[in-house]
Amino acid sequence: MEKDIINDFKKYIHPSPSLAVTGIITIAVSPILFFMIYDRMYAIVTSITTLLMGIICVVYFFEMRSQIAKQLRSIEERNFLSVLLDDFNHGGKAFNGMLILGKVFVLGKHRGAILTYSDIKNIYQKIDYYNGIESQRTLIAVTKDNKEHTLCVLKLRGRSDDEAIQVVNYIVSMNPEITVGYKK
Repeated sequence: MEKDIINDFKKYIHPSPSLAVTGIITIAVSPILFFMIYDRMYAIVTSITTLLMGIICVVYFFEMRSQIAKQLRSIEERNFLSVLLDDFNHGGKAFNGMLILGKVFVLGKHRGAILTYSDIKNIYQKIDYYNGIESQRTLIAVTKDNKEHTLCVLKLRGRSDDEAIQVVNYIVSMNPEITVGYKK
């Protein structure tokens, strides 16, 4: 039973391999573009750009996996792995399962954030604008070492305000020392 929970947890928290596959395909396509485009200067620029995009995708995928592995080693060292798995298995889900709120941990799927409530010092919604139009909202947690962690991407165009407020209030109820800021 515990092995199934561990496998489900790894599937939840690790980034999708489609990112690495996309990067590898992009790397493979770049030389083909070079020989298909007639204008040599345009061919060189296009193939180099495509190659760099592929490399960035692959590096980002493996960087995310290594950060998650480092977080899990830290949790194992503090003997919290069983608590983490219990929180994952029985915790409340928010934002269509993109965020799990347990008794000790907050698990954010977006970037593999695994945080304890006691590590969080600030939490807020960040709103990104593109050409003056709201494009995305994210829920950000700042830890005591002043690192920002993206917990999850919220729904667009203000539809997530009620759920975001409930989640923030729950996190604050688990650690009243957290300062709250909305809509940075």
